[in-house]
Amino acid sequence: MSAYFIAKVSAVTDPDKLKEYGAGAGPNIQSHGGKTLAAAPPGLLNGESDAIRLVIVEFENMDALNSWYNSDDYKPLLELRRAATEGIDFALDGM
Repeated sequence: MSAYFIAKVSAVTDPDKLKEYGAGAGPNIQSHGGKTLAAAPPGLLNGESDAIRLVIVEFENMDALNSWYNSDDYKPLLELRRAATEGIDFALDGM
């Protein structure tokens, strides 16, 4: 069953670090079997949100997602993203 990584970005605090993260994140995700499905400002249909960007990445399963997220080669990129943005991450099993 597919699993999805979802990042909700509410603020960019360091555009230069975010650019550096962006240059490495795509190839890193792909090397772990992930496929970026969406990365854009969300259209809000109901309620309130501080999200300025949502990112959705599909992995083969939750084990693959967790293996990527906790991998030694993603850790420096994750630290860059955390230094460059404010937001939260989710892991979600598909149906």
